[in-house]
Amino acid sequence: MTVVALMGATSLFAQSDIVALFSQGLGNAKAGNFTEAIAQFQEVIDASWDIEEPDANQQKAITGSKKFIVTCYNKLGVAAFNAKNYDEAIENFTMAADAAEMFDNVVDMNKNRTYVGQMYQAKGADAFNAEDYATAIEVFSKGYEADPRNTAMALNLAESYFRSNIYQEGMKVCSAIAALNPDKYAEAIAEAQSKMVMYTNSEVAKLQMANDYDGIIAMAAEME
Repeated sequence: MTVVALMGATSLFAQSDIVALFSQGLGNAKAGNFTEAIAQFQEVIDASWDIEEPDANQQKAITGSKKFIVTCYNKLGVAAFNAKNYDEAIENFTMAADAAEMFDNVVDMNKNRTYVGQMYQAKGADAFNAEDYATAIEVFSKGYEADPRNTAMALNLAESYFRSNIYQEGMKVCSAIAALNPDKYAEAIAEAQSKMVMYTNSEVAKLQMANDYDGIIAMAAEME
C-alpha cells in the first residue's frame, strides 16, 4: 500500500508540476542555458506519459516542450559549429533531428539533417584540402548518408573516390547526382557528368597502358 501511495503521489506531483517546469525551461532557453532547458523539457515530456487527459495548460507545456527541446539542441549545434567543434555540432544537430522525427516535426527534422550534412562537409574539407582522401571519404560518406542532396559534399566525395583510384564508387555518387531534378541541380549535374567523362577516359587510358582489354570490355558493358 505504501509503495502504491508513493507512486500515486509522484505521478500527481509530476502532473501538477509540468507547467511550472516548462516555464523554467523557457526561462533557461531564453537565457541561453540550453543544456538546463533540455533537461527540463525532457522531464516534462517524460512526465506527460502518465497524464491520460492533460488540461489546457498541461497540453501547452507538453507541446511546447516537444518543440523547444528541438530548438535547444539546434542552438547547441550552432554554438559548436561557430567554435569549429564539428563533432559536437554533429551530435547536437543529430539529437535535434531525432527529437523532431519522434514528435512528427518533419520540417525541423529535415532542417537539422541538412545541418548534420553541412557539419560533415566542413569537417571533411580539411582532410580533402590536405589530400587525405581516405579520411575525406570516411567523413563525407557519413555526411552524404545524412543529406544526399548536399551536392557540393557529394561531388567532393566522388572526387575523393576518384583520386583514391576507387573508380566505381565515384561513378555511383556521380550517377546519383546526375539523376537529381535538373531544374534544381543543373550545375551539380553538369559537374558530375563532367567528372564521369573525365575519369572514365582516365580509367580507359590506364587499362590501355596495361593492355587490359578485358577490363575495357567489362567497363563498356557496365556503362550500357
